[in-house]
Amino acid sequence: MKPIPLLKHSVFIKQLLYRIYYLKPNRTRSAISQALKNAVDEGGAVCFYIGANDGLSGNHVNEFVVSGRLSCVFVEPVPFVFKRLSRVYGGRKNVQLANCAVSATDGTAPFYHVKNGTCPGYDQVGSFNRDQVVEKIPDYGGELVAIEVKTLSFKSLLGLSKFGDAKILVVDAEGFDDQIVFQGLELIKPKVIVYEHMYLPEERQEKLKARLKQEGYKLEFVLGDTLAVRG
Repeated sequence: MKPIPLLKHSVFIKQLLYRIYYLKPNRTRSAISQALKNAVDEGGAVCFYIGANDGLSGNHVNEFVVSGRLSCVFVEPVPFVFKRLSRVYGGRKNVQLANCAVSATDGTAPFYHVKNGTCPGYDQVGSFNRDQVVEKIPDYGGELVAIEVKTLSFKSLLGLSKFGDAKILVVDAEGFDDQIVFQGLELIKPKVIVYEHMYLPEERQEKLKARLKQEGYKLEFVLGDTLAVRG
């Protein structure tokens, strides 16, 4: 059964539903949500969000951005998804949008995603790793699309930020998360880091966890994500 197009593509409806949810009194926060709230409550928080999708679906910081309490650089490489992201946040003074991917170097690179999927969430599937996207097509339907995307190193992204260094780093990069976090740690030491570990091979997961612990972060695992908070 195909999802209703209005619900599938309308950022307005998504925004409305999330706003209603945020108004829920005494709602229970996840460990990630609470850590982010604590960082925002300290004041002056800036977030780099790598792999932002439409800025709503599964987004960890939306409530803090729309309230004006958090400045954020959102990064999303897939053009049609970036258009949705722009409709959500375009024009906000506390938001900067970048239609690119974060990689080891500046330039361009092949990027793979799913087009015309028949199940919700297909537009969240995108990676430099072709095989990883191909594996998900049976779950979401649709077709594999290869595009050339602009790439920036973390250092270059940091240089473009109009808000300065990030106190919060969120990475959802479908198997490239560890490489981005490693780049970030060479340049800044965010208070809170959230990254998706579920698509990282165990050896790479362990290597990143060891580095984070060495840098003084305490780790907590929340479903497919890792939360790292610097003490």
